[in-house]
Amino acid sequence: VLSKAAISLQRFTRGFLARRSYQQALESVLRLQAWGRGMLARKACRALRQEKAATTIQTAYRRHKMRQQYQAVLHTITQLQVSMPSSWSCCAVRVLSAVTC
Repeated sequence: VLSKAAISLQRFTRGFLARRSYQQALESVLRLQAWGRGMLARKACRALRQEKAATTIQTAYRRHKMRQQYQAVLHTITQLQVSMPSSWSCCAVRVLSAVTC
């Protein structure tokens, strides 16, 4: 009877230790997976931020170039209007706007 009790006690102890070991391993694996997913998410977020910054810079540069082009056309039209008789100015604007479009 005593040996049966010792065997049962050993069996329960080994089961408890095995479950505890498994639980610790599982927690370690989950922690490692969470760390890995976090790293991937931070990397993706950083890439998106850089892409957004690049797009913002490109937009600003294109806006700047278009504004320069617009200012040049406006300056040309103004110079033409100043240099020609007033009766011709409306025709010159029409011609220039048709050329630039």
